[in-house]
Amino acid sequence: MNSQAKPPSGVDRPAPASRRRGVLLVGLGAPDRPDVPSVRKLLVESFTDPSVVTWPQALSWLQRGLGRTRAGRLAPGLADLHGKIWDVRGAPLAVLMSDQAAALAAALPEGWAVYVAMRYGQPAIAQVVSQIEADGIDDLVVVPMYPQFNRATSGTILRELHRVLRHRGQHINVALRSTWYDDVGYVKAQSRTLADYAASNDLWPDDAHLAFCAHGQPASRAQGGSLYTNQVRRTVRLVADRLGWPMERASLAFLTHPAAVRSLRPAFKERLAELADAGEKKVLVCAITAPVDGVETLGEIDVECRAVFESGGGLLHLCPGLNASEPFVAALRTLVLRGPRPLTADRPAPVPLLSLKPEVELCDGEPESLMMIGVSFEGGVRSGRGPQLRFSHPEVFGEVRKTRKEVRGFLDSVRGMPGISEAFVWSTCQRIEFYGWLADRGDLASRKRAAEQIGGRLYGAEPGGLEVNTLLGIEAWHHLMRTTCGLNSALPGDTDVVAQLQTACRTAERAGTAGPRATCLVNSAVALAHDVRAETAWSRFSPSFCLAALVRVHEVDGAHMDECHHVVIGGSATSRSILSALSEHFDVPQSQMTLIYRRHHGQLKLLRSAIGHGKRLRVQSYSEAGVTRAIADADFVYFGVDSQEPVFDAKTLGSLRDFTNKPLRVIDFNTFGSIAGNELPDGLTLWAAQDLDRAVAAFADTMRSQPDFSRAVHEVEVWIENRLPSLVGS
Repeated sequence: MNSQAKPPSGVDRPAPASRRRGVLLVGLGAPDRPDVPSVRKLLVESFTDPSVVTWPQALSWLQRGLGRTRAGRLAPGLADLHGKIWDVRGAPLAVLMSDQAAALAAALPEGWAVYVAMRYGQPAIAQVVSQIEADGIDDLVVVPMYPQFNRATSGTILRELHRVLRHRGQHINVALRSTWYDDVGYVKAQSRTLADYAASNDLWPDDAHLAFCAHGQPASRAQGGSLYTNQVRRTVRLVADRLGWPMERASLAFLTHPAAVRSLRPAFKERLAELADAGEKKVLVCAITAPVDGVETLGEIDVECRAVFESGGGLLHLCPGLNASEPFVAALRTLVLRGPRPLTADRPAPVPLLSLKPEVELCDGEPESLMMIGVSFEGGVRSGRGPQLRFSHPEVFGEVRKTRKEVRGFLDSVRGMPGISEAFVWSTCQRIEFYGWLADRGDLASRKRAAEQIGGRLYGAEPGGLEVNTLLGIEAWHHLMRTTCGLNSALPGDTDVVAQLQTACRTAERAGTAGPRATCLVNSAVALAHDVRAETAWSRFSPSFCLAALVRVHEVDGAHMDECHHVVIGGSATSRSILSALSEHFDVPQSQMTLIYRRHHGQLKLLRSAIGHGKRLRVQSYSEAGVTRAIADADFVYFGVDSQEPVFDAKTLGSLRDFTNKPLRVIDFNTFGSIAGNELPDGLTLWAAQDLDRAVAAFADTMRSQPDFSRAVHEVEVWIENRLPSLVGS
């Protein structure tokens, strides 16, 4: 392997600038070949390193001889292990770190160079530092690839780097990233990797044990606790909490340190034996101190430890390392540019990545007297098993679309209608549906008259171009459950519909038209949607509309979202979804987000959780000076409002700043449009609701083409149908 990782062309050498910057990723090392001489040479370097094995001063003269002897004994077995995992390009650690460096170089701003070095073996730290100096690097960020500080990993790397720089005459400004065990990006990347692997292998806390595995360390260094073990335990807790995995179904153990007489306990192999004796049949292993796969993970754990556990009839699942995965490269990028961002105790509790079943009372809201009147548009899962629907063209939706204020007025009129006991309206940018309970089911003719009367008030006496669907009883219940699970949305699996349904019920409660039956029905639908995502493959196809739209915006714009300032306008469920997507999926710090709202529509608690430590600004009018100042300073502005009246006009926006020097992106989720006028200034990019619809449609098409999509839909349909017999029987 060359001394310098080779990123894409044009990135391996910094562009001319006032100061040249570089990143040095450092691993412990790997042999040049999977044979005994190469492995023995590497082990001798490690075992004779005083940072790894510390001897009393009087006996230090023995270290080199005993280290060579121990290296000779261990080399044959370790060489055989390397042979089993050897990549066609070389040692896995070296190959993966090279890939990692290339990905990081592509992610960093122009003018950065990325290098790879090893503490033992090649490329040596001294060799790479010489190359860095030859390239004229002024500022160097050093990242040992070990999140928790351990003398035998990060400690020896930094000690050798200091020796080399002092010997050469230090003139490079060096910044160290030697401890990042609780960094936000790292914890998110590790949790996401675990969640995806667990879900794809059907591993859940009720039938699998999560075994965290850490680098070994001489036990003498951990007497009374140590910095390293405390940091490892902190990482384990943060990852488990974010994952949503209960600690009573997880454990931590340590690999045996090859150069130590006594290593940290509990030993990992012993822990696996204990789990097997306790009757555990599935173990999910996470190498929490090794973000890059090497001989410890791919060899010792995946080969040797697997044989120990599976000899008793169990199954061991090793979660892949973070390696060059997109979330981890994004975390490294932020770590390099801004340093670690610790997860502190005052941050809001994370939303678990593994769905947990909500503790709600299950009921179905007396479906036999339920009635649904609504319009549906092309999209969703057309081949589903739900009631047959007639579809309208989306272009005519704007004629009957209702704001929240209009929905409230409609519910006020329904309250006085004879024959309707409870009702709510599910009004979103994709649907407008009425759900109500008939006080007296009566005959078909009377129900038809009630439906016509409600449809006329909701859609107009002559709703031109609209196909209005009327469903009664179990069919109405079935349609609601499919919609809540995301089968009737233009974006299949859309998770925003759950919050929208809950908002619809709260609006009806304030209007006085929703009571216990509506509450029971909504709770039942929400619980079913959670169960479906927790128990089926549907969880893999569960984006939110806002996330799908922002993914496309990000792809087209190419901006580094985590470095930009974001202003979200509106106190709606859409605004909450935008904030969550920015924080959870684009790693935007909450300190770089501002929420501006006039009303919160019952979302205040959820909005507070989503914005966290970001800025909240409640205003009487969006024309206030504080709003325009926030927009003038922003890089992205999002409209999550629900208003027929435009919030701003193009002329006002154009006067805020020079957009050619500081561009502004406006993403408008308001179906009615939030900006009046077409003369947008140069440098201001507008994504209108129609643009976002097209972006989400493209996202949905890609999702539908995935091989497991049809199977996941089938599982959801069967899950819903399994609830029908008891309802029909009632």
